[in-house]
Amino acid sequence: MARSGSARWEPILTEVAQLPDSWHSAGTLSDAALRALATHAGANRVEHSIETGTGKSTLLLSHLSSDHKVFTIAGDRDSSYSSVLASPLLNKEAAEFVIGPTQETLPKYSFAHQLHICLLDGPHAYPFPDLEYYYVYPNIAPDGLLVIDDIHIPTIFNLFTFLKEDAMFRLLEVVGTTAFFKRTSAPAFPRNEDNWWTQGYNIGRFPMSRWPEWGGWRPRIRNLVPISVRRRLKRLIPIGARKWLIRS
Repeated sequence: MARSGSARWEPILTEVAQLPDSWHSAGTLSDAALRALATHAGANRVEHSIETGTGKSTLLLSHLSSDHKVFTIAGDRDSSYSSVLASPLLNKEAAEFVIGPTQETLPKYSFAHQLHICLLDGPHAYPFPDLEYYYVYPNIAPDGLLVIDDIHIPTIFNLFTFLKEDAMFRLLEVVGTTAFFKRTSAPAFPRNEDNWWTQGYNIGRFPMSRWPEWGGWRPRIRNLVPISVRRRLKRLIPIGARKWLIRS
């Protein structure tokens, strides 16, 4: 998908931008991020796309894509689904909703087509962002767009950092807290093998420089001392001698 102007999508972008930030209960992509999404998608409609979570991005993607799958929860805990479904801006002919926690729905789902846009904005607690990525990355088409939202959250930032250094993706830009990646022509990492030593994230960090602090006899002895005792000893032992004992 070549980067091009988003003039074709200006009408829907304008209408979505007029919705208040409180339009639904969960957070939403910023107007700038939505515009970047339209720009990176290009002037022509994409064939297949998915997103985890739902909101203003769903309204836009239902116009950008001919076939858009939305993996989201529904019910009293989150009004996002009901708000999106009731919106006149939703192109219902292009959108299909898969209801339930993505931790349960994505492992069971079989993708029939390669994906040209993939937006990950589902549950943010560890290890769920990584789990979502695991089930979608083999299906992202070469030159496809992978969008990661909320990279200011540590669990999402960990995934963002990994992707920046992975051969399968090239970072296009970061807009606020939303990151845009392009799928390269590199082969998909095999899901049934280990090969950790081939991943850029590991190549640049192995061996971990802090390993001496984690291994050896000091941590093993320190962990034998209850935390409550270590805290009391902190007041009695000189700073230089207590460092290895008090750390908890």
